[in-house]
Amino acid sequence: MRTLIQEVLKTIYKYDMLEKGDHVVIGVSGGPDSICLLHILNYLKSDLDLSISIAHIEHGFRGQASIDDAQFVKELGNKMGIEVFVQYIDVPKLVEESKESPEEVGRDVRYDFYDEILSKTGADKVALGHNLDDQIETILMRILRGTGTRGLGGIPPVRDDIYIRPLIETSREDIMAFLDQGNFQYRIDKTNLEDIYHRNNIRLRLIPYLEKKYNPNLKQTLLRMAQILRQDNLYLDSLSNNEYKELSSKDTKGIFLKGKAIKCLPYPIKTRVLLMGIEELKGSTRDISFGHVIDIIDLLENGTVGACVMLPEKMIVEKTYNGIYLTYSHRIFNEFTPYKYKLKIPGRCYIQETGTTLSTQVVSFNDFKRIGKDESVGQFDFDKIKGDLIVRNRRPGDRFRPLGLAGTKKLKDFFIDEKIPIQIRDIIPLLISGSDIAWVIGFRISDDFKINEGTRKILLIKEEKGEESKHVQKRY
Repeated sequence: MRTLIQEVLKTIYKYDMLEKGDHVVIGVSGGPDSICLLHILNYLKSDLDLSISIAHIEHGFRGQASIDDAQFVKELGNKMGIEVFVQYIDVPKLVEESKESPEEVGRDVRYDFYDEILSKTGADKVALGHNLDDQIETILMRILRGTGTRGLGGIPPVRDDIYIRPLIETSREDIMAFLDQGNFQYRIDKTNLEDIYHRNNIRLRLIPYLEKKYNPNLKQTLLRMAQILRQDNLYLDSLSNNEYKELSSKDTKGIFLKGKAIKCLPYPIKTRVLLMGIEELKGSTRDISFGHVIDIIDLLENGTVGACVMLPEKMIVEKTYNGIYLTYSHRIFNEFTPYKYKLKIPGRCYIQETGTTLSTQVVSFNDFKRIGKDESVGQFDFDKIKGDLIVRNRRPGDRFRPLGLAGTKKLKDFFIDEKIPIQIRDIIPLLISGSDIAWVIGFRISDDFKINEGTRKILLIKEEKGEESKHVQKRY
């Protein structure tokens, strides 16, 4: 018994699970794993200066058997002098109402209950009874289903610095031996002994077969693999988090991600940045498959402005001029009313309808460094600018002389030729000088305002995502 306790203590220290003085809520189902965890933490509580409580959910799946489980846990807690929190929830009814799987609903109910107890008691940690065999089963399930390196990392020993799994490197065999030696009573869920469920089939058939035929040390081999991949993922997540902070912004519409910069990221970082955006908006990445991520990358790299990818729970990923929006509320591009702003030189102007800021400056031709192809930057012969500069969206009868074209054409025809989606044409900002369109912002400048050998001063206008409140001009 002492050997196993020392092994669990080693795991606690290895993953920095507990601090002295922590109040720990132990999730106790009444089964062997949670009962083993309860007795070990109860034994260690003096050495670690812990206070402990018990949490149990009677989920209603197994009729009288689950009612008896709840009674068993309550009586055990009372006998040990430990406070017990029990919640009775009709999970089968919730499954029927939500149309989600019993596993998903059961998990949500459990974690909601744990959060409630944490809030009520001021507890620091929740200890759960997942063991080495659970870890191996989970890894194999994910391999069979298809997963990335994050999935192959298995069940994390610590999550959110709250949920800890002290038995995660302890085998089920050692747990049973510990219970037998201590003559500790526990409950058996008979459905765990039947191979009618996918996980049970892996436990009862696949793992014994692989150990017998291919690798008798299968569990330790997969455990080492998971440990290595978790460390790799921690490093990649750290890099990705830094990129996400630089490339994301949040507003009332949702999460915006800068497209050009994300395209240049290494693939493992790119996928993580996208998932971080989804998680910030949705609260998790549950139900988001790798196929969804591939669709978003394709939208980012090949999609037209206004194109969308639909995600679970009515989440929308929409391509914009210079990136993508993750949103729930509505399409980013809806029908817009006319807007109009005056643009100062030099100055900055926030265009509320597009969520972009235009900045202006004038430089001499001698100081000018020609900017390569960049649709977010307009370069104009300043002496050709007439009167105030206005930024507005399109009006009936607008005509435009695109760079390189001898004559003018209807703005509508320009949009058609450029294959600009009809749903975004009303929002596209236009730079107006006098009565002429000088720039279809984000697309092309007018030939009438181009730089040539006679140019002495150059007007530079840059379009940037977001608003800088100190420099915002109001609608004109």
